[in-house]
Amino acid sequence: RQAAALLDGYGCSPLDAAELDEAVRRSEGWAAGLQLAALARPEQVAAALRERSAPDGLITSYLVDEVLERLPARQRDVAEALSVLEEFDPSLAAGLTGRDDTEDVLRDLHAGHVFLVRSADSTYRFHRLFRDVLHDELRTREPQRWTALHHRAAELLAARGQVDAAFDHLMTIGDVDGAADLVLRPALD
Repeated sequence: RQAAALLDGYGCSPLDAAELDEAVRRSEGWAAGLQLAALARPEQVAAALRERSAPDGLITSYLVDEVLERLPARQRDVAEALSVLEEFDPSLAAGLTGRDDTEDVLRDLHAGHVFLVRSADSTYRFHRLFRDVLHDELRTREPQRWTALHHRAAELLAARGQVDAAFDHLMTIGDVDGAADLVLRPALD
């Protein structure tokens, strides 16, 4: 496997098949993610990827310092807001951010190769490692906004009939009453 050869080239301890699969899954095949993990902890690459969101982690530092901090303010604002969603289309993104220029920002982020993946059905998602960093930064720096965005995501998803996803957003922020209401109200009606 290419991932095994790449890690071997960095002098990493050999990984068993399950650990290698987990490392590739966590990095989504992103070679730079594997390289950063290998540089950070060659003896424990899988652990380095699992701990990628530790504040002093090499991968986190790279993504914050070299990617996130270099984004123009409007791109960073939209990216952080959208980090509460696993996947989104332009309409959902605009509803969540409340911005008229969200679709333009998505095009700019995608064109700039800022870890934004566009699928064939015109939905988007951030690379898992980058999304985790965005989400952690938002939660740490702006906890009230983080909570409000999860609430708004729950509203939008519930309106689309995606009750399970809406429920997950409410539980993420500890809104047990809202989550219960979301599930029980239709049954009671």
